Amino acid sequence: MRSMGFLRKVKKMKISRAKLDVALARACMNVSDLSRKGIGRSAIERAVASSGRGVTPKTVGKIARALGVDVTDLLESEDAHFASLNKDIIGYSGAGANFGIFVAADDALDFAMERCGVQVTNLDAPELEDFLEMFEEWFFSCGWVKEVATDDQRTA
Repeated sequence: MRSMGFLRKVKKMKISRAKLDVALARACMNVSDLSRKGIGRSAIERAVASSGRGVTPKTVGKIARALGVDVTDLLESEDAHFASLNKDIIGYSGAGANFGIFVAADDALDFAMERCGVQVTNLDAPELEDFLEMFEEWFFSCGWVKEVATDDQRTA
């Protein structure tokens, strides 16, 4: 099975809820209208800075294009965005039945796919990136503790 680690190289971006609301109002649209333009509700929820964990630049671009605005018109403030990037996930520690297992962030997707017997057959599928991101998040949502880099680890 081909490693999916190449998807980790792109930093996630977050959208300001207030800026998204303004862009939706200017376009006379709501989230359902965005969904009809091919942008899933889950992608929008992950993109919103206050609650989501971010999405790829491609997804932010799709949202901006659907609203007829520039990408920079939607992004949260640069300071907040870079502060959120400093909380890099270094891996997951097992709890319960997974106790004693540590999975490094770079290996997390491959680990989850192997454990669940999931294989990717079409690397060109337009929804692949979103699926893999949601799959990893789902897999590690129960029985795992997200480990975040300390300040010392970030500067090393």
